[in-house]
Amino acid sequence: MKSLHVQMAETDQAVPIEDGKKFARMSVECPEGGSVPQFIVGNLISMLREGDLNTYNVVGHEESVFGTNTTSKKPADVWEVHHDGTYGALYEITVKSIDFKRLDDCVDALGALELADPVVTFICRLPQDISLLSLSQPFTVYRGIRFQFLDITHFICMSYCLLNEEQRGRLKAKMNAFIGDVNRAVATKEFWNEHVSFDSQSSLSSARVSG
Repeated sequence: MKSLHVQMAETDQAVPIEDGKKFARMSVECPEGGSVPQFIVGNLISMLREGDLNTYNVVGHEESVFGTNTTSKKPADVWEVHHDGTYGALYEITVKSIDFKRLDDCVDALGALELADPVVTFICRLPQDISLLSLSQPFTVYRGIRFQFLDITHFICMSYCLLNEEQRGRLKAKMNAFIGDVNRAVATKEFWNEHVSFDSQSSLSSARVSG
């Protein structure tokens, strides 16, 4: 039963933002402990960095989301690596409330790796996920580390729209494999089948008729 899910078409006539909204909704409403948003956002970042002469690799989005960065010796949930082996941009991806303990964990992980003057980008739900931090702007400097916060729904929709057709097809193929994994929760597969994988061409056809 866990292996059954409806395949999302890798090529169709959907307007990109239509599929982008589906991925964003799944990340927020069916996070599966954080694995879904981390996988989607991480793959988007990886594809957007393709061809970037300064970025060698994007890491972390296909690893386990369990365990803190401090205990796993990771600089962030997802991070970029330059060709010279140094760390690039660092991303924390969550759809849970962010408190000062979460920031402390980030600072401690970066301190253990002796990273100099990093910027950490949280991709989360705004404004609710940063309400406990009582910020007047979506950024702060805490214990010497610069943090900035981006809305995950807007980020996914915009990033997906910036992909080319081949990349969008590749992301759909990756998501089909991710959802089809035998270890994926049944609830995740059911959410995918109901809200993501349906043929978006039908909605376009309806729009053309009504227009």
